[in-house]
Amino acid sequence: MSAAGRRALDIGAVGYGSVKSILASGLDRAGDDEARTASLPADHAHIGGPDYYAAARNGTSPNRKES
Repeated sequence: MSAAGRRALDIGAVGYGSVKSILASGLDRAGDDEARTASLPADHAHIGGPDYYAAARNGTSPNRKES
């Protein structure tokens, strides 16, 4: 139960339904977030950087890197 509570706090989902779902799906027994998170290189072709999102916000066509 404590692990489910910690996980709920980590993801910001602290309601009864969220904790119940964490327990039902066994996520309280899963490893820590670092073990579950895949890492990508910082310059991965499918990740838009700050310029990409700023251009999209301004309604202009963002420049994408081709790989």
